[in-house]
Amino acid sequence: MWHRFALSFLVALAMTTPGLAQNAGPDAAKLRSEIEAVFTAWLGALNKHDGRAAAAFFAPGAPAINPAGLVPGDSPDYVNRIEQQGNRTVTNEARIERVEAIGSDAAYATGTYTATSGPDNNRQQQQGHWLQLFERRGGTWKIAASSFTQVGPARPVGK
Repeated sequence: MWHRFALSFLVALAMTTPGLAQNAGPDAAKLRSEIEAVFTAWLGALNKHDGRAAAAFFAPGAPAINPAGLVPGDSPDYVNRIEQQGNRTVTNEARIERVEAIGSDAAYATGTYTATSGPDNNRQQQQGHWLQLFERRGGTWKIAASSFTQVGPARPVGK
C-alpha cells in the first residue's frame, strides 16, 4: 500500500509544484525523445524476456509494481519474478501519452498498455495505465520507480 501512496505523492507533487513541469519548447521535445528511447528499449528487453537487459534500465533498489504485485526492478531475475506471479507474458505494447520534467534530472512518463499472456490455447489480454519515474544518473536516464495498473478484467484473446 505504501508504494501506491509514494507514487501518487510523487506525481501529485510534480503536477502541482510551480515551475517544475515543462510543458512545451525544445527542451520538452528533447526530454520526450530521451525518455521514449529508454522506455522503448526497456519494453523491447521485456518482450524478449531478457531479464538482465530489462533490469539494467532500473536505478538500484527501484520498485516495480505490476498488477500482480511488487517486484524489484533492478533484479536480473526481473522478468522471471513478474512471470512467476502470473502466466508468461507473450507481448507487451505500450504508448507514452505524457512526459513531464521534474527539475533538471528527473521526469515522469505516463501512458496506456496492453499485455497478452498465457499458453497458446488460453491467451488472455489485459489493459491498463502505467507511470514511470525517471532519474538522470551520470548522464544516463534510469527508471527510479515503475507502476502498471490493470483496468478491468483480463479478456480471452480471439473469443
